Amino acid sequence: MQPKFTLFAAWIALSWCYGCGCGARPGPGLDPAPAASSVPAGDSAVAAPADASVQESNDPLQARPVLDDPRLAQAASSFAAGDYRAASAAVGAAVDQHKPVDVELARWRYVQALLLNKAGDAAGAAPLFDAAASIATWQLAPYARFAAARSHAAAGRHAEAVQRAASVPDDLPISASARLLQADSLDASGATPAAVEVWKALLRAKRRGPRWAEISTRIAEFLLRGEADAAQAREAGELVRAVTLEAPASTSAKKAKELLARAAAKLPDDQRAAIERVNPDERLAQTQALADGGRRDEAIKAAGRILDDLEASQRTSRMACDAAVLKATAASKGGKKAIGADAWNDAIQRCEPHKGQLVNALFQGAKQTMAAGRTPDAGRLYGRVEAEFPSHSYADDARLRGARIARLMGDEARFVQMLTKMPDDYPQGDMLEDGLFELALHQMDHQQWAPALATLERSLALRPVEKPYFVAGRARYFAARVKGMLGRAQEQVQGLQQVVREQPFSYYMVQAWSRLAAIDEKGALDLLKLRETQEEAGSLMAAGSELQRPAFSRAVELLRVGEPALARDEILSLGLSSDGNGPALWTIGALYARAGALDLAFRVARARHGEFGGHFPSGRYRLAWELAYPRAYPAIVDREAGRAGLPISVGYGIMREESAFDADVVSSANAYGLMQLIVPTAKTVATPLGLPYDGESLKRPEVNITLGCRLLASLRSSFASAPVLAIPSYNAGPGATHKWLDNRGAVDFDLWVEQIPYEETRNYTKRVTSSVAVYAWLYELDRFDAIARLPLQVRD
Repeated sequence: MQPKFTLFAAWIALSWCYGCGCGARPGPGLDPAPAASSVPAGDSAVAAPADASVQESNDPLQARPVLDDPRLAQAASSFAAGDYRAASAAVGAAVDQHKPVDVELARWRYVQALLLNKAGDAAGAAPLFDAAASIATWQLAPYARFAAARSHAAAGRHAEAVQRAASVPDDLPISASARLLQADSLDASGATPAAVEVWKALLRAKRRGPRWAEISTRIAEFLLRGEADAAQAREAGELVRAVTLEAPASTSAKKAKELLARAAAKLPDDQRAAIERVNPDERLAQTQALADGGRRDEAIKAAGRILDDLEASQRTSRMACDAAVLKATAASKGGKKAIGADAWNDAIQRCEPHKGQLVNALFQGAKQTMAAGRTPDAGRLYGRVEAEFPSHSYADDARLRGARIARLMGDEARFVQMLTKMPDDYPQGDMLEDGLFELALHQMDHQQWAPALATLERSLALRPVEKPYFVAGRARYFAARVKGMLGRAQEQVQGLQQVVREQPFSYYMVQAWSRLAAIDEKGALDLLKLRETQEEAGSLMAAGSELQRPAFSRAVELLRVGEPALARDEILSLGLSSDGNGPALWTIGALYARAGALDLAFRVARARHGEFGGHFPSGRYRLAWELAYPRAYPAIVDREAGRAGLPISVGYGIMREESAFDADVVSSANAYGLMQLIVPTAKTVATPLGLPYDGESLKRPEVNITLGCRLLASLRSSFASAPVLAIPSYNAGPGATHKWLDNRGAVDFDLWVEQIPYEETRNYTKRVTSSVAVYAWLYELDRFDAIARLPLQVRD
């Protein structure tokens, strides 16, 4: 079954961010019903009988998004064009024309309001939300009241906002956000004492809930107004002291520090000393919070001050060790590799008596020392990890990294020896198959085919099932390849066929299938078709008792009206687990996809890859593959890929791995949006097209996809004989790809990928290659061979 993707895929952009879902009780005596005057003429607050044609289906996957209704075609058209005010007006006109009643009327009014709010007219949206909330039979009436409260607050009508926010029940995920809005509106209307009581209730309900640092600071500021007594000063001081220690990177930290000084000044000497004193553990926690909050330089300085303040006798204390590790960790992220290496060297010395931290300091220190170009020193540190902590999980990692250093320093004999002994020294190590493969790769590179086969077969004997994703099928694939080099052609074919059967659409399956296709194209395609028929029919989904609960019903309704973020909060409140609720989770994933919330559907499927990854995308597993490899923004991708002459599968393969379909994501390297474009690259592509290329514009799917497709097409053109080389070039730049090819003439593509020096690019190439093949099989089957088949050799 292929999920239906409609205009609603764009509709989810209307979702509001409401914060978190913890709760506190509303104030007593507040009427939850909105004022009668807020209901538009013609609407009734009394529930009318619902027409049978709009009754809920027993199948949640049949719930139709509001804007998919043919009667709202004009609204849908205006929405697609980005004219939200016109879309809202069209919904209003449809209400007048078709006269929906009861729950359907509530949905339409809610969507009408949501559109108007998107157009920037909060004042106009508020009474429409009120109208939706007035229909008491609608299960989302509390959500409509909260939406109305937000709109009233945005329009400056704080009394109305307070009334509606206070009426939201405390058993809904939005309850904490409603209380925050209630308090903010009370404060804005001058009722700060009442706001403070609500804020205090929120802190009592969840000590470190949403906006806790800001709330604590605002309460303290209120308490310190005028002539605060000692009790008020102590309460205020304790609140802001926590902010300075636990949230020093927050926007409230500076104000909290000022208020702490004011509170301390109002306290007796003994109480002042207690509130101002910061013990070493608190200093360390504060420093860690700075690092976690992205204030790396401040964290480095703070950790340095902790170390400087320690007495000589404490130089190797646990506090010194922890502070030094914190400093080294932060320093290693700053780009100055030598400084990071020096910091880790200091941490190692201070952590010598503390074995639990020492092994981490040695291993991380070795990595940073290697990055700083101090290769022999790094080798010695990895050697210490092995010698002093042979049973630690880092030990086999240290062996593999140490072997690489030996080879880098020209000692190939030691490299071979270290990796050959890995199965004996670390039989349970998670790097065992990686070590044996690097040994086999070295042997293949030297055309030592028989030793390479022995190494690969040893790996298969020890680990017949390899790690998933870009490792699955590796040893078996190369064992087959080596058999071919040894003249054992039939065994090569059998081995490649086994990879195709056992590792559906893994990177090595794509390599194996491509090599089979080069031998017998029809036979290779027939193998896939046969494998497709071997999965059982049926469905992974099931509507168990967990999906009969009110929270799930509300989630379905929220998706219907264009609120995927709120729907997800309701789903999370069900407390489903991967182990016990698999069928229900697949149902939820399909529901997200049906509503156009493809990023949420993708998260569900990605977390359950082990459940379907070993099966071909057919029968009961087809839906799982489609959820894991969705077609996001299909109209834009189809159009722009077509204009660029790019297979849509290539565009989607890049998009999936770059952003996981999050249009707003910004990487640490300042790459933006779905296809992760940096501004300089985007400018080069955008200028001839007359398109914007600033960061905010690159978050717009229609801009990002257009530029990404053009860039990909350009890269593919520059490697016309092997367009697949556009994939590593997209990650590392075309210059790097040319450098790695290095005018060597024709090289085997499979071996070339394994020798890409950047681990990130090497693994990226494998993941994207796999994804492209999946997309081609699911959505471009008639072009599968042309899109998915890999070249046997490449050249510069």
